[in-house]
Amino acid sequence: MPEIDEKISRKKTKCPGERPICSFCLRLDTACVYLPRGSMPTNGIGKKAVADARSSLWALRVGLILLQLLCILCSSFVHRSSANRQMELSPDATASVVEPMSESPERSMDGHVEARNVVQSPSQHCAFTLARPRPPVEVIEHFVEVYRTRIHLQPLPLFHLGRLADQLLAGPEFVLWSFLSLMLKISSHPYFKTQQHAAEDFYARSSEDTTMRLSSGGKPSLDVTRSLCLIAMKHIKSSQPAQAWMAIGIASRLYAMRTLFNKKHIPESADDAEARAYWSVFVLERLFLPYESELPATNIYKYPETAALPPPPLYPPTSASTSNTSDREMVDEPPGKDIGINGYSLRITSIWGKIRLYLHRLSQGEIEKPWLADSIHTKLGIELIEFEAQHSKHHLLLNVAFPNRSAAEIDQQREYWNPWMTTEILWHAAQAILNHPFLHLVVLRSQTDIPQSCVFLQQKVDMALYHVSWLFRILKLSEGSMTISNPILGDAIAACATVLWLFQFTRDEKVARRMCDNLDICENHLNTIGHLWPHISQKLVTFRKLRVLADQNRSQATHQETTINFKSEWLWDLLLPSMSETTHNVDLDSLEGLRTHETSNMRLKTHFVDRLPEASEADREQDYLDSLPPSIYSFPTNLDNMEHFNIDQLSRDLLENDLWGIFT
Repeated sequence: MPEIDEKISRKKTKCPGERPICSFCLRLDTACVYLPRGSMPTNGIGKKAVADARSSLWALRVGLILLQLLCILCSSFVHRSSANRQMELSPDATASVVEPMSESPERSMDGHVEARNVVQSPSQHCAFTLARPRPPVEVIEHFVEVYRTRIHLQPLPLFHLGRLADQLLAGPEFVLWSFLSLMLKISSHPYFKTQQHAAEDFYARSSEDTTMRLSSGGKPSLDVTRSLCLIAMKHIKSSQPAQAWMAIGIASRLYAMRTLFNKKHIPESADDAEARAYWSVFVLERLFLPYESELPATNIYKYPETAALPPPPLYPPTSASTSNTSDREMVDEPPGKDIGINGYSLRITSIWGKIRLYLHRLSQGEIEKPWLADSIHTKLGIELIEFEAQHSKHHLLLNVAFPNRSAAEIDQQREYWNPWMTTEILWHAAQAILNHPFLHLVVLRSQTDIPQSCVFLQQKVDMALYHVSWLFRILKLSEGSMTISNPILGDAIAACATVLWLFQFTRDEKVARRMCDNLDICENHLNTIGHLWPHISQKLVTFRKLRVLADQNRSQATHQETTINFKSEWLWDLLLPSMSETTHNVDLDSLEGLRTHETSNMRLKTHFVDRLPEASEADREQDYLDSLPPSIYSFPTNLDNMEHFNIDQLSRDLLENDLWGIFT
């Protein structure tokens, strides 16, 4: 029994191998045996140690995998999916997180949209780093709002606003980088803190590298086209016209290659995304350079989906608004005539681009006889008449009741009102510029073979005055309810300022005063648009030079005649689309020096007769004219009596009786 107990105790115990005396072996009266260094025991204890080490290694590997999964989960929490975002940022939750905002985003003095005041949220503790360039969804939503108020349909129809943030997050990164590189030129966000310049450089470089690499393959795609449009707008914002034109040219050539190598119909898509990309390139081609379009003339995409007509105004018209419009007109049109406000906006943008190209050719000395049937002037006039004839009456000023709309209504229905304003402004601007007195009395009248008809000149002067007056009346109606940031409209307003500048010298005090008031409206709008687009601020410099020169002209004017001294290059600077590589700061003190120096290199001598006589005299004159037989010499001075134009339909409504007599 003692021997058995001793064996059992030996199995339950283990020699610790203590040196120099082992208490365990001493108690059991056994001898300790130490193996040589490096040798393995033969009793199986070493194999168990190896197995334990392997188990520890596997546990370490599993721990590393779990750590990686935890990092991925943390990253996905910051960039959570749209489904989680909808659960976490429901309308009720958002209302409790975001402080109440005004009807329109607040803007700083430099025209940037201020970032929303977001109270603490998990993503707000993050900041931009090059190692983590993808911003959280709240930042994307902020920039989507900036895009909605500053870029969408002003001028680009590039994206559909519904779920745009989700589309950007789910799409290719280079499109998101292109979007952010443009938006950071316009606005900011606390997420970027002091790293905004680094973020701008990273997004611009990354997006352009990837986009140019993909486009160099010659295979057009929706994402590449979108990215090229955003890159072009970013270069325009940065006063880099060469880079912008290269991006626009690449997009145009990609569409041309699609037509050249794929003679089938244009690709069908579930929505109008492809059409929006195509027409965005179309608009960019006409933005700031007077050149022929490189887009193919065949396989033209349909117009993008358009917003429906807005409902009637929420509030009844006031006395001030009813004085600007007539009663709503009953519309009886064949079905299918109305192509939507986006279609009309793009059509008039196309005609406006042709007029800018025509002006460029005139500035280069390509003179023509404008009254000939095959002249470019006549063809452009016919296009404008056809546009007016095909334009649905549903969108006329008196039918949409624009003056009766509140700022909140217009902001909620920007999908309609942005292209509507583009249509109205470009329509009147095209008519005013095509009938510009400077063109017909100076540029085109320099021919020596056939003198121009007095009746022809009178028509041009009357039409120019009529349409430029309506253009600035609409701009005045928009003040306080709609902010215009479309650079194409900025170009149109600057060009029409030259018409105002000439008409302010008439001896008709009422008309001259109205022209001066319109010049103030013009300066305000150019100043607003110029804060966003530097090339418009350059036109503002020229515009202010002309205003200083106008004061000099008035100080030298005599009672018998009006002699206008001007620099023709200043007029051309406002008439032609232009963009320089550098921006200019407007210094009014430097403009004062124009008063003491000779500034004119041309003289335009104009004689205007007084405006139409008062009602009693007009009635007697009309009775006399009615008694005469029809004759070419009985040209009606009142536009109401013109038979070959229905002025009420052509220009939406009539101005007050401040029209012009015969121009001599």
